[in-house]
Formats: sequence, C-alpha cells, structure tokens
Amino acid sequence: MNLPSCSSKAFKSTTRSILAYHVAWIPSTAFSWKLNFAGFVADHQTGTGGATFILRDENAILKSACALPVEHAENLFVAELMALRHGLQIAVKQGVEYLEIDGDCSSCFKCCTA
Repeated sequence: MNLPSCSSKAFKSTTRSILAYHVAWIPSTAFSWKLNFAGFVADHQTGTGGATFILRDENAILKSACALPVEHAENLFVAELMALRHGLQIAVKQGVEYLEIDGDCSSCFKCCTA
C-alpha cells in the first residue's frame, strides 16, 4: 500500500541536539468543540506506536481524552488516521453538533476532504 507521509513542523531541533516541542492551543469558536489528535510510530519495523486525542468544549473544558497503543501501523500517516478516527467516533457518541479538528498531519485532512 502506498500511503502519503506525514511530517511534523512542530518539533524543533536545537544546537545541543535537544528536541523541543512547541505547544499552543487555540480555543474553538462559540458553541463548538475542538478535537486535537496525534499519532506516532516508535518502531517502524514492528509498527509499534500510539494514537492520542483530546476533546474540549469552547471553554477549554476537557470532555474526553485517550491514548491508545497502536500495533502494525505501516507509517505515521496510519497512526495519525487512527487517532483522528477514534476521536471522531467519541465526538459522535457524545452528540457533538459542531466540531473543529486540529492536527499536524496535513495528509489526514487531504485524505478526509478528497
């Protein structure tokens, strides 16, 4: 299977080889919830990694969050899609009417809107 790759621009390298992650959260608009998602692959040979999401309302109140282990993820794109899918499933179960989705994998958004 030939899947698109995902690269994160949020990670920054420093001169001392320290990896820093920039985190900034922007609240959702009025009367909507926000879903932030991320996936990662720790071992590309086995596909071991994880999928995470957090769901908050317009007041930044936590509504749901989850971190799941992922096995057999072919690449980062697959792990990111798993995180997005699980977050969307929970949002639907909670009856969310308006949802803003935020993630750093542009390939996921292209895949979902194609």
